[in-house]
Amino acid sequence: VRLQAHIGHRQNGRGAVSTNTLRQRWTVLHRLLALWADAGVPLSTPDALSEAHLAVLHRHWSARPDQNAATVRNQAQLLAQLCGWLARPDLIPLARAAGPPRTEDEVLLRPTPVLDAAAIAERLDRIRAEDPRVALHLELVRVIGLTHRQAARLQPAASYRDGVLEVFWETPKDQVLRFGVTGERQQAVVHTALALLADPEQAVCPAEQSLPHWLRHVYRLLREVGKIGVPGEPTLAALKDPEAPTPVVLPRETWLLERAGLTVPGRR
Repeated sequence: VRLQAHIGHRQNGRGAVSTNTLRQRWTVLHRLLALWADAGVPLSTPDALSEAHLAVLHRHWSARPDQNAATVRNQAQLLAQLCGWLARPDLIPLARAAGPPRTEDEVLLRPTPVLDAAAIAERLDRIRAEDPRVALHLELVRVIGLTHRQAARLQPAASYRDGVLEVFWETPKDQVLRFGVTGERQQAVVHTALALLADPEQAVCPAEQSLPHWLRHVYRLLREVGKIGVPGEPTLAALKDPEAPTPVVLPRETWLLERAGLTVPGRR
């Protein structure tokens, strides 16, 4: 209700926006929510918007190859609008800044530490001691390259065969993603998954939990136990394995035919 009171009105105070504009605003907001969730900083309530959320967007946009002065201005304007929608007008000056947001908090002013492989493993071991499935979920994201939602839905024993991990839940419409598992670290993650979840029906997200509940649990352990994605510490995205595979995209129809041992009619 609080969000609806802001997102549906014009910035100049002259009434409500059109239905089409409102639909576009909701679409943009949902994309941003997904981006924050994948970065390990989900937005739980509208007024929970923080400098950390703005920093995630700045980093995401700065990595785009098409960045120029015009796109930076447009992005700053979008962030300022977002702060208004989410009832955080105090963040608007920060959003309009051209560079990454700054804070007077001394913790955030410290350079983000660079973690070596041993330090990453130690943090994940702490999480694994609390919940092995959460540690597996995070390694599927970090080492294989899945999104959080894909990692949660993954059924390892049903998805892995012949050195390939096939992701068919939470993918773009009518597509299947095929990840080649060739590196030692990638193979280790998959072998751990198969040992932990040997039944093809088992997904990383336990059957008795809803996806939103599971993701909240993952993010809580990530931050509170692993100390990842908290102020002054690297995000999970920053710890991504440089050898994470790039998936091959298959039409779902082609994938289903392959699974059945068939080929598309007319194709040799």
